[in-house]
Amino acid sequence: MASLLEDSQEIYSLAGRTSISSDGNNRGIAARYFPQTQISLQVYEQQDEMISSSNYDGSNHFLSHALSKQTAEARRWRQEAERLQSELSAIQVKKDEHESISLDISKMQKLQAENDELRHKLESSNLMISVENKANRSSNQIIADLKRKIVELETENLTLSYTKNHLKEELQTVKAEKRNVESENSVLKEKVKFVPAASDKLDAQYMMLQKQIIDLQKTSLHYRKLYEESQQSVDMLRRALDARKSERK
Repeated sequence: MASLLEDSQEIYSLAGRTSISSDGNNRGIAARYFPQTQISLQVYEQQDEMISSSNYDGSNHFLSHALSKQTAEARRWRQEAERLQSELSAIQVKKDEHESISLDISKMQKLQAENDELRHKLESSNLMISVENKANRSSNQIIADLKRKIVELETENLTLSYTKNHLKEELQTVKAEKRNVESENSVLKEKVKFVPAASDKLDAQYMMLQKQIIDLQKTSLHYRKLYEESQQSVDMLRRALDARKSERK
């Protein structure tokens, strides 16, 4: 196989090719036979057809023969790979559908040997696929994390929206209460305007009451004095009566 790849590179160097690219048409295991050099069977076929249908002279006979041989080798390897892929796929299907059925040991050993040989040939490709799978798993994990984060953000957004609406309702309530307080303040301000006049009136009434109290106190003292004088007169009369009674006896 390594010799086949070296021959193909040498042939492309002789043909003046500086780059080799895959046509992407190989399928299954056949597509993994040339991961390092990216050799396309279609390129072989087109090169072979170009040389056979052109006006190349006899000096290119070796190149034409080599390319034809290389094309045939590539076809054979692809057919072999597709055959092995087909057999492996059939075995896998049979294994999935009939897990309880024991497979033929000798056939499994033969296919395992072929599979080991194929795995050895495809080791570099499998390594690349493994790296790619790891990258895909990492990408999938990142995507899953992002989706989870999006869900969390959407939930948080809903919570914030609910909180915002609740705060709007509270704000409307506070504004209504503020309007009520302002209305009450206006009423109180109107009432306060009359407080000085009422206060002056009360002061005048208080002064009048104070004067009346003083007058009543004076009147009370006058009547107390009269009472005391009357009491003295009564005492004198009582003593005079008592004296007369004593004289009569």
